[in-house]
Amino acid sequence: MKLHHIAIAYEDIGKMAYFLEKVLGIKPEEPIIDEKENINTLAFKTDGAEIHLIEPISKNSPISNFLSRRGDGLHHIAIEVDDVEKVVKELKEKGIEIVREPRVEYDGSKIAFINPKSACNVLIELIEKKQ
Repeated sequence: MKLHHIAIAYEDIGKMAYFLEKVLGIKPEEPIIDEKENINTLAFKTDGAEIHLIEPISKNSPISNFLSRRGDGLHHIAIEVDDVEKVVKELKEKGIEIVREPRVEYDGSKIAFINPKSACNVLIELIEKKQ
């Protein structure tokens, strides 16, 4: 397992994107619009993990709901695993609650989410990169 990315939610990612690019010198990847989740993601790759800035593109986005409850800030931490299905099964055997069962994403990676209540109040994404 290794840290894949940290996702930070904002109503508007502009200020943080400017800070990361212009102040810290980290170049962004191309933005990704996920119409299924109604979010815009802007990824910044570092030598280690990535930083993903996420913002809602409609009020129907789960990020809109998150922002209305918590405001701007850390949304989740993503851990890269070799086999999401296997890890989810092992976690469930330990009594860990999964809030999003494994599914294939737009880029072919497979993800699942651990309920924050089972992970010390932090949403954890498990990600299996497409081989």
